[in-house]
Amino acid sequence: GFTKFSRTDYVRWKAENRIMPDGVNAKLLGCHGPLANRQPGRAFLDAIT
Repeated sequence: GFTKFSRTDYVRWKAENRIMPDGVNAKLLGCHGPLANRQPGRAFLDAIT
């Protein structure tokens, strides 16, 4: 697709459910912004170990 992300990053973030399709692009879901706007279970990112 037409994203600004490399394939390796895209595959990793998709496995972590951090990528959201957006037409021909993709959005990377981060951890910034109001908690009230987050969906249940998506308020925080898992810690990377």
